[in-house]
Amino acid sequence: MRLDVVGTHTKPVAVITGAGGGVGQATARRLGLRYRLVIAARRAEQIASLHESLVAEGYDVALATTTDVTDPASLIGLATSAAAVGPIGAVVHTAGVSPAIADWRSILDVNLRGTAYLLDAFLPEARAGTVLVAVSSSAAHTLATTPEVDAILADPYPDELGDRLEPLLRELDPLKTEQSFTTRVYGASKRGVNRLVECRVGPWAAKGARIVTISPGTVVTPMIHKEIEFNPLAVRAAEFTPMRRFGSPVDMAAAIDFLTSDQAGYITGCDLRVDGGMVAARLHA
Repeated sequence: MRLDVVGTHTKPVAVITGAGGGVGQATARRLGLRYRLVIAARRAEQIASLHESLVAEGYDVALATTTDVTDPASLIGLATSAAAVGPIGAVVHTAGVSPAIADWRSILDVNLRGTAYLLDAFLPEARAGTVLVAVSSSAAHTLATTPEVDAILADPYPDELGDRLEPLLRELDPLKTEQSFTTRVYGASKRGVNRLVECRVGPWAAKGARIVTISPGTVVTPMIHKEIEFNPLAVRAAEFTPMRRFGSPVDMAAAIDFLTSDQAGYITGCDLRVDGGMVAARLHA
């Protein structure tokens, strides 16, 4: 019989996408103290390694699986499989890509369209007390935008999403380089994530469930090291951060832990900036 170190067999389920990343791993270890875990990531070897580590540490990993967030059927499969394990208490969507590792169309597909698919897939499985937290970005708050851009972001399903956004975002880009444009698309994709959660708050509340986003600043993960090499503006982020440091995955996991707890029971349909004050400093320099 396997030793159940943290006593999670009678607990509800927490689903974590992008679980192999820095924030995903920290969140799994934080929420694993009060939830059974369903962990998902795109790469099989990544999720297998995390599964092995968590089980060795005594966490109850009910399911470890690969998931493609750009495929609605894959996310529906994840949602139904998780619900079969037990009542879903939390869904934490950390899966995402940045300009350093993906082209601009992939950024839209994974970050924005993938979040829409995830919200669609898990709504039927939500129950009273379920909380979904989608990880956005502080870039969502500093992006120059227009009502036309925001209207397109609110409906990410059409195949022509990228074709419609591209000329508008290129026009808003003062630097006119591919790097700056891709960075601008990233910010737009995360702005769209925030708007999706705001727009979907009603159907989730009707089931007694909550949905929120968090917008991290610069967080020290393997992805940010690649981003710093790709984008000089990422290096300057610390200069705009009043706390004078980058964030850590543990900082993000602590915020997610709070938002999924009963203490946050009246918080829904909004975004929590976990950025060391960076957005405030940039908006009010």
